[in-house]
Amino acid sequence: MVSGRGSHWPEEQLDPGMGANRQPAGGAKRSRLRLGLFVWCGLPVGGKAAALIMPICNTAAMNHHLCEISSQVAADAHAVVILDGASWHNSHGLVVPSNITLLALPPYSPELNPVERIWHYLRSHWLANSVFISLADIMDACERAWNRFATNHGLIRSLCAVAWAPASPAL
Repeated sequence: MVSGRGSHWPEEQLDPGMGANRQPAGGAKRSRLRLGLFVWCGLPVGGKAAALIMPICNTAAMNHHLCEISSQVAADAHAVVILDGASWHNSHGLVVPSNITLLALPPYSPELNPVERIWHYLRSHWLANSVFISLADIMDACERAWNRFATNHGLIRSLCAVAWAPASPAL
């Protein structure tokens, strides 16, 4: 189930860093939106997954996501969250729960990031060749795709497992 779509996140929010001040050829104004699908696929042995779909990617959203991950980790377990070089992953404002360790990947290494395989699967199976009227439509499509994905525990295990970090059952 996807959480994070509550009233405290605006339905639509422009990110001025993503081209809000640029104009395409012809002079028509256009703005881009940065959609955040924060994904956690924990414990490939169990095939658990959690995601937040938010209209923006920033430190506050990442902190919200870390709290969601923390709440999904068993009381006697610890989660390792793999991060790429996104600015909100390196923020001094991150609040990391005690049952989570952050593991930063080397720069320019998407092949090491299981989330890249998830994004590829979601795009190729449920989000490709689509035109959306609004941000709400994009978020709804992402939510439907995620919920379909999250019910397939074998698929989660196959996409999230990485050879360089073998999973072992909890003791």
